[in-house]
Order: sequence, then structure tokens, then C-alpha cells
Amino acid sequence: MSPKALGRLRHLFEDPLLVRSAGQLVLTPKAERLAPQLADALRDVRGLFREHEFDPAQEHRLIRLVISDANCIRLMPPLMARLAKEAPAAQIKLEGYGPSLVARMKKGELDFVLALATSPLPPGVESFVLGQDRMVLVTRRASSSFGQAAEAGRSRALSARCHFDLRRRAV
Repeated sequence: MSPKALGRLRHLFEDPLLVRSAGQLVLTPKAERLAPQLADALRDVRGLFREHEFDPAQEHRLIRLVISDANCIRLMPPLMARLAKEAPAAQIKLEGYGPSLVARMKKGELDFVLALATSPLPPGVESFVLGQDRMVLVTRRASSSFGQAAEAGRSRALSARCHFDLRRRAV
């Protein structure tokens, strides 16, 4: 430590911090009391510069997920089983879609949103296709014009394809 730095610290703490005794430098009582706190502070600062590997087993957080009922029924049982094994302390809060969805994404109030590929995205949100699903209409044969169309062999025209994306906030 340079003499200038020691001088600034002495002024800041209103204490000499180091004094000569028997030919060597010794910490003052105040410096002795500050030493453990300083060691903790330095360890915390060093930790800011170290990359920490993600360990799901150590993850203690609430994950907020917006998901439709249909996807919830299909996707949540295997997801919850996997989380119970790999991230037992993580909690999931499921929420439905609503008019404030995009605004809540912008505010960072949601972690993930399972949505259609055509859903609007706020700036800074990352999206990728998680999978594809085929939706079909099921009806009695003669109950409606849809049933009659299906009976006439035009069922392909009644099916629709949709994509669902895993929407997440950019970190």
C-alpha cells in the first residue's frame, strides 16, 4: 500500500490504522476490528469478477410462466418432474394470458411466455420456436357444416397449424 493511500484511509477512518511497535508495523485496535469486515468486502468484490457456473440444484427463485391451458396440461407434468429432480428449490408460478402480457414482459415481470409465433414481442425479448402443433376441429359428422365438410373428405382444410415459442427476457 502506498503512503498516500494509507494517508487517505487514516483520514477516512480518523485513526492511524498502523503504528510502529518494536520495529514493526502493528494494527491499531480500530484496524483490528475493521480487518474481518474488510476481508468480507474484498471477497465480495472479487466475486463480482468471477464467472459463476449455473447450478440448477442451487437455484432458489420463483419462475413466472405464462402458458395456455392446453400447453399446461401437455407440458407441465414432465417439466415439474424434471424440476423436482434438478432444481428442487425453484418454484413455478403459472399465469394465463391477458391484455397486459406485453407490458409485463417489458417490465421484466414474466420470465417465460409460451406463445404463438405471431405474438408481438417487446424490444429486448428473445424468441425461438420450441415446437409445432397441429390443431384440428372435432365434431359429430352431421352436426354442422364443418362435420359435413369433413365427411366430404375436406378435413385437411379444417386443420390449422400453429407454432408455439418459448419467449424469455434477454438477460
